[in-house]
Amino acid sequence: MVKQKLTVQYDENQTMKQRILLIAEENVELKERVNKISDENRNVKNIVKQLLEERDATDCETSVENNRNKEAKLHRTEFENIVLERHLRNKMMKNVNNDVSNHFSKQKRLLLSSNTPPTTSKLAFSVSLTHNLQLGQHQVVEYDKVNTNIGNAYDIRHAHFIVPTRGVYLLSITAMNLKVEHLYLEMVKNAEKIAIVYVGQDYYNMGSETIVHLLDKGDVVWVRHLNGGTPTLYGGDEFNTFTGALLFEI
Repeated sequence: MVKQKLTVQYDENQTMKQRILLIAEENVELKERVNKISDENRNVKNIVKQLLEERDATDCETSVENNRNKEAKLHRTEFENIVLERHLRNKMMKNVNNDVSNHFSKQKRLLLSSNTPPTTSKLAFSVSLTHNLQLGQHQVVEYDKVNTNIGNAYDIRHAHFIVPTRGVYLLSITAMNLKVEHLYLEMVKNAEKIAIVYVGQDYYNMGSETIVHLLDKGDVVWVRHLNGGTPTLYGGDEFNTFTGALLFEI
């Protein structure tokens, strides 16, 4: 009976041993599978990490590129604004220059056309100064009293004699000094000197000059201070005069 129980117990032990061995083998296999899965997870983790790093790098490059694009756009906008501003300034200056040119052209037309009398064989003028006048360099002597203006060739507004016809003219200037200072007056045609008068350095000194000169139609003749100091013309009794007359046409 005991022997039979021992035999049964032995068989059960053998069976248990086989089961333990089987479980041990299964555990080894399971451990290998776990290790394999762990390795796979590690590889996946590395791949994910690499992908994330690549994404961050791409985002960084994209951000830098976007910033560069923004800066380039900003610089381009600033440059375009500068170009536009220069264009507007040049356009404005061109308009101003055109306005100034048109203004002077208009004044010249008024001076040489509207104020120029028709051609006439009878022409004479004589104007005088009725007040003291201190002169600066190249200052025009603006005679304020018209004594004679046959043919309407003298423009008192601009103190100019505008030649209406080509011919030979008699022209004369007289001058009296008020102060103790040298006085030089010149008669000019289109800003070119054609005569000069000198008054000595003393009170109420006087000088004069008369010429015969060929003038063309449209020439402009006036009297101005030449240079040197700030002399004063004496305006009493009309000693300072500017006179002209047409001798004959050509």
